[in-house]
Amino acid sequence: MREKLTASQIKSLLFGYFRFKRGYYCATEYPINGGDMEDFIAFTENEIICIEIKISKSDFLRDFKTKDKHKSSPNHDKFYFCVSEEIAAFVDEFVRENYPSYGVLVATSDGIKSIKQAKKVVPSYKRNFRSLVLRMSSELANIRVKEFKKENK
Repeated sequence: MREKLTASQIKSLLFGYFRFKRGYYCATEYPINGGDMEDFIAFTENEIICIEIKISKSDFLRDFKTKDKHKSSPNHDKFYFCVSEEIAAFVDEFVRENYPSYGVLVATSDGIKSIKQAKKVVPSYKRNFRSLVLRMSSELANIRVKEFKKENK
């Protein structure tokens, strides 16, 4: 039986997929325009893709009960759910029926696969490329600081 991927492992796969295969800048845990915290952001100067990572059906369904972002104007150009293989069919069917502009990505031990492309929507935000770049560089700096501290214990 294959081992279930964690949210952290899925983020790593998303970094590889968007940065190296698609040429996007990437950041995690970022509130678009002061809104809900996004798990993963892939962006260019002209496009922001928000990605919510879900590893269980209950976590996925809870997103629609607790977050207003699925009811309000979008803070992104495209929106995806990236899910584990175990819930991919359920999420794909749910998204196709209820949120046709959303896309679905599946994380496997082999990488990220797209099973439903997101449609571009008209966002209700002002792009802040500089803020996204600062978030991205802060993440890199934090990783390096942690590595330095670990090496110098």
